Amino acid sequence: MPQKAIYFVNKLLKMAKAAAMDKAFNPSDMVISQIYVGNGSKIKRFRPQARGRMNAYVKHLAHLTIEVEPIKIPEIKETKPSAKKEADIIETKTVKTDEKETNGTKS
Repeated sequence: MPQKAIYFVNKLLKMAKAAAMDKAFNPSDMVISQIYVGNGSKIKRFRPQARGRMNAYVKHLAHLTIEVEPIKIPEIKETKPSAKKEADIIETKTVKTDEKETNGTKS
């Protein structure tokens, strides 16, 4: 049920904001870098059944972890249009001799 999980995520975000304020960071300049869920401990529980019996089940818990870091503003570098190198430019000449066209060579 995703509606139940959002309660814990919201609570964790509020705790991260409070921790950032305690360490003299501006919470509005922070961004979530990682958020993940890890395995927690397992608790054995019992549920009463008919005829006085007990039914055992295992309750799985989880650890929710969030990491925040300051916003990084990328620096914009101005790039100049690259000049074409002389080696990249190849000029071809067409020479007419008699009735044949050749590319810069004589036959």
